[in-house]
Amino acid sequence: MNKPSQRVEQDELRTRMRATGMSHHEIAIEFARRYRLRPRAAYRVAHGWTQQQAADRINAHATRAGLDPEGTAPMTAPRLSEVENWPRPARRRPTPQLLALLAEVYGCDLHALVDVDDREHLPPADVFLINGMSRPPDRAATSSAASSFTSSAPLWGTATERPVEAAPSAASAGHAPNPSSAGQTHEDHLIIFPQLAPDGRIVLMPLDRRGFLSGLGLTAASGSTLSPLAMTPTIPSGSSSIDPRVVDHFARLRAVLAENDNLFGPRQVITTAQEQAGLIATHLRNGTNSRPQRQTLLHIQTQFADLLGWLHQDSGDHATAGYWLDRALEWSHRAGDPKATVFILARKSQLAADRGDPVEAVDVADAALTSAEPTGRLAAIAATYSAHGHALRGEKTTCLTLYDRAHDILDRAGPDTDPWGEFFSPAYIEVQRAHSLAALGDYPAAASGFRTAIDGLPPAFHRDRGVYLAREALAHAGAREPEQAATLGLNALTVGASTHSGRIMTSLRTLRDAVAGWQTVPQVREFRQAMDRVPTAIAV
Repeated sequence: MNKPSQRVEQDELRTRMRATGMSHHEIAIEFARRYRLRPRAAYRVAHGWTQQQAADRINAHATRAGLDPEGTAPMTAPRLSEVENWPRPARRRPTPQLLALLAEVYGCDLHALVDVDDREHLPPADVFLINGMSRPPDRAATSSAASSFTSSAPLWGTATERPVEAAPSAASAGHAPNPSSAGQTHEDHLIIFPQLAPDGRIVLMPLDRRGFLSGLGLTAASGSTLSPLAMTPTIPSGSSSIDPRVVDHFARLRAVLAENDNLFGPRQVITTAQEQAGLIATHLRNGTNSRPQRQTLLHIQTQFADLLGWLHQDSGDHATAGYWLDRALEWSHRAGDPKATVFILARKSQLAADRGDPVEAVDVADAALTSAEPTGRLAAIAATYSAHGHALRGEKTTCLTLYDRAHDILDRAGPDTDPWGEFFSPAYIEVQRAHSLAALGDYPAAASGFRTAIDGLPPAFHRDRGVYLAREALAHAGAREPEQAATLGLNALTVGASTHSGRIMTSLRTLRDAVAGWQTVPQVREFRQAMDRVPTAIAV
């Protein structure tokens, strides 16, 4: 058997490390050791980015932060390669300004991006400036290094340009920074984070992004510090039972994270969900040997794995999504939960369809359909995903028959209190039918189906609205209606920019190409110009 390429090996290792809860900082350290990477290359590879992908993100972040107001995108893959490999060859050294920008993009401390070779070759003025930037004490580097100084030199400085002059920023002087000064709105500096309050409630709290990255606490009105983990009951090794609050905590937090995802997209949720999955694994290792209690935790662990699979799927990271769905399938068997097993098989069909693999989409959906209770909700879900797989294979009659079967099963299904597929409804079947009609080339019917779904969508499903808008836009493009397509595309882009949904942005990139032949249409021109400004600014 041929040995896999180093890129494939690194991708597999990164996925395994992230699945265990390891940070990009820890991955970069391991990659630097294992693959002999310089620190700046190690952090890039820890994120799984090529040099071109990293350059795109660096340029986009510089534009958003007001550091490259003209949008000239001066970072390129060859230039980044020189920066990563300096001082050998000694062609383009990284200035403190550029290191600070890299630290923001890579989510690490600036000091982690320089090693002894760098320090021995950097000009004394640069070393002095770097040493004057604060270090995070004894923790993984996640602070925003760029906010620790204000530069009067050009951001993209090279060795031929004068050193940067340091001055305290508004944040370091004890004043709140003016969001508009960086070319961003106030909301761009906030993330919505689930917090466990002392009274046991989980509340959604706005948290300053840089404050969060710096590890700052969030203080409630009562003066007590809230932390998503601080109030979590823990189990000493060898405990004979699990505190009931543990199970309740995980169940409630998963519901909040799912709601957060619907409102704000996956990027706000993934890290917290992974942390909680790690905590569940810790409880399973150290907690009770009681089979019923372990089954309860395994049931919740399966739900978190499914959630993580969904979050990565919506982010466009299908490989990691597949990893988590595989874990969910394994854990559903260990939990002795046949309904969970059926649902995860159906979810794997949905993921296969998103990957463009209709054969697997049909195979695993049919396996779910065979295993499901014939008149239960899960059978209807399996039939729905099987229908779309057949649509991708061009089998229209089978596809539409399965959608009708899904409706019939759901009409006869009794009440179901299980958590699997709570989102499923007749309206969901119809929006999936519209998706399949577009795949089959019936664009007018698809557009009508998406419009009906959008009009009936609850306000909480903000991200799903963007997905359906983007797909409706594609259907109008297929029907040769460029004005409607472009107008809907702009509306979907607003949602995609706020949620970082890979499904939205994938559809919009396809739409940009689909309407390219109508560039004389004002709406099309406006949409394509908007897309040209943001494709790399929205990390998916």
